[in-house]
Amino acid sequence: MIHSESSATPLGANLRLAICVGWLALAVSTWRFGFVCDDAFISFRYADHLARGLGLTFNPGERPPVEGYSNLFWIVVLSPMAALSLDLSVAARVLGGLCSALTLASSLRFLSHQGVTSRVGLSLLGLVLGSAPPFAAWTSGGLETAAFALCVWLVFERLAWRPEPRVLQSCLAAAAATLLRVDGLVWVGLAVVGALALGRGSTAARSHGSWIKPLGLVLACALAAYLLQLVFRWSYHDDWLSNTARVKRPTSWSSLWRGTQYVGTLCAELPWLLAAPLLALALARSSPVARAGGLVFALGCFYAMLVGGDFMALGRFLMPALPFAVLALGGLWARPGRATRFPMALLSFALVCNVLCSMNRALVPDALRQALHFRGNDARAVSEVEFWRGMRARASEWAQVGRALALHVQPQESIVLANVGATAYYSGLAVHDVFGLVDRQAARDATVRPRASPGHDRAVSMEYFLPRRPTYLLAWIAPRDSPPQTGLAPGMMQSSLVRDYQLQQLPLPGSGGFAPNSELRTLRLRSALGAGPGS
Repeated sequence: MIHSESSATPLGANLRLAICVGWLALAVSTWRFGFVCDDAFISFRYADHLARGLGLTFNPGERPPVEGYSNLFWIVVLSPMAALSLDLSVAARVLGGLCSALTLASSLRFLSHQGVTSRVGLSLLGLVLGSAPPFAAWTSGGLETAAFALCVWLVFERLAWRPEPRVLQSCLAAAAATLLRVDGLVWVGLAVVGALALGRGSTAARSHGSWIKPLGLVLACALAAYLLQLVFRWSYHDDWLSNTARVKRPTSWSSLWRGTQYVGTLCAELPWLLAAPLLALALARSSPVARAGGLVFALGCFYAMLVGGDFMALGRFLMPALPFAVLALGGLWARPGRATRFPMALLSFALVCNVLCSMNRALVPDALRQALHFRGNDARAVSEVEFWRGMRARASEWAQVGRALALHVQPQESIVLANVGATAYYSGLAVHDVFGLVDRQAARDATVRPRASPGHDRAVSMEYFLPRRPTYLLAWIAPRDSPPQTGLAPGMMQSSLVRDYQLQQLPLPGSGGFAPNSELRTLRLRSALGAGPGS
């Protein structure tokens, strides 16, 4: 491992400039892709309930509580902010921004100690990472993704410190990564593999085997954190398996192919993500740094394939691998005795790809986009930016429905939802979850759908919940002067599904962000009508 203590001097002018350039690119890109995804509100609801003394539960009072989250440490971090009545959608984005800024600065500092010392090279690397649409979007998305990416990077970077690796710091980062995401142990392993690949390029490390003990300690620390969470899961949630894992489709040839399409879609939109690791691995002999970065990114892609990808836009699963893709680019720049013309061209190409993707102008032939289409519930594939726009619009719409419901609902009422984030968070209603994410019994009874997106393969029908007598089957906002059934599927009011439910039209104020002349419409249980303010 060649990151030496002797090189840890105060930041030079070139590095300071590169960090500022990267931060500026990150700020602009994060503003461009600013949003909070609907799934983030699931974490917000758990954090809010924890802050209010209701425990780690989605629906208060359920016993045992359902583990419908996959980011325990993120919820714990957000909980004090909820106790202070801070807006969690803002707090989460601020934390994400700080984490991504630290990741960018740390990666550039690391590269500056690996031979990338020129102002142009460092600045281009900062621009590429800061402007990468996946990095920006998931800096802002409200989930733990940016914090997780920082921890995974620090596992690698702290291990790569020489003459002695910073083992304690790497162990802490490994434990945090393991607790931040249910697959954290896997990504810690990938970071350790990267450190091993870099360390074996060092003559001292090869001759003395000094890399073995630190790597083992980091893995042991991550495993200990995983086992502690497993014990907590069993004692608190009365289950060995997270409900978020139970609702996923088991790995199969079809899910593997879908995962391949998932990775292929992102690489088609941002082809530098494919070119950089392949070139880095091809030229691994001359640059251990490029080898380490290319290897971790390639393994991260393989893992995303194995789990079948993710339905969310812009490669959320691969954000932790992005700093390593940039590391591969930097390693190509830093190859000893090599001209920088080719790496500069590759970095410029990466920057152009980022800009075109951000402008929704990625040069992807429609035939290729359709061949890589992996979201089975959508008839046709759209660009990742278009899908991100849809995610942003839907999350905003569902948040408005939740706020509207909060004006009319009563405690102990419940609703059937497929989107269990923003609507549940703002309304406070108990939720019957079609996909079973926060409903243990529904998760166990769910069946595989023939056409679905990753993470939404298994579901139950709305009829499944009728014996539970949910207060609301549906809720939506519509123009006040539109026909009563606007927003419902054709013929739904004549179906047996809603025979015990009645269409309800409720006024909304002109303030609070609601559109003028709009109203809340619900399908409400007839026996619940007349029981409260929503009657």
